Amino acid sequence: AGPYCRGAGPTAPLLVTNASAVTVLFNSSSHRSGRGILLSYATSEHPDLVSCLVKGTHYTQEHVSVYCPAGCKDIPGDIWGNVRQGYRDTSALCKAAVHAGVIADELGGQVALSRHKGVTLYEAAVANGLRSKRGSLSEKRLVFHKACGDVLDVAAFSASSSWLEVDALGQHQDWGATRAAL
Repeated sequence: AGPYCRGAGPTAPLLVTNASAVTVLFNSSSHRSGRGILLSYATSEHPDLVSCLVKGTHYTQEHVSVYCPAGCKDIPGDIWGNVRQGYRDTSALCKAAVHAGVIADELGGQVALSRHKGVTLYEAAVANGLRSKRGSLSEKRLVFHKACGDVLDVAAFSASSSWLEVDALGQHQDWGATRAAL
């Protein structure tokens, strides 16, 4: 199929194949410099697949549901905030979802989030192998929703163990029985 040229719409807007691999040949003259190409693809099972480069600012609706690909953890792009307070809307959406623990980077997956009023200061945190940055006020913040994030009522609960952790920032976290959860 193709060719697909810069500035011109593709001759076929959608390339469909039953193969499990596709070869892309990129031709450019020696007189041009640039960032290359961005290719996105989706299976018929996940037509809502987004690029790892998508940010929260790409959406205007209050509730968003997209499918993040695997491998967004190492892409260029920053994230600000943490799972407790939410993420600055300029954050790389899928990278923030990995940080929040909503999806595993190795698998990708469906991500549901809502957009709320921004907060004055986003605190940095280390989570799931990623470090978020400390950031200033944004218009909106992203709050991720886990599939199993609903609180369950517990009739009776007891715990007796505890654990003292020193996190990557050198802060002490006391994980005593009072902070236990199912």
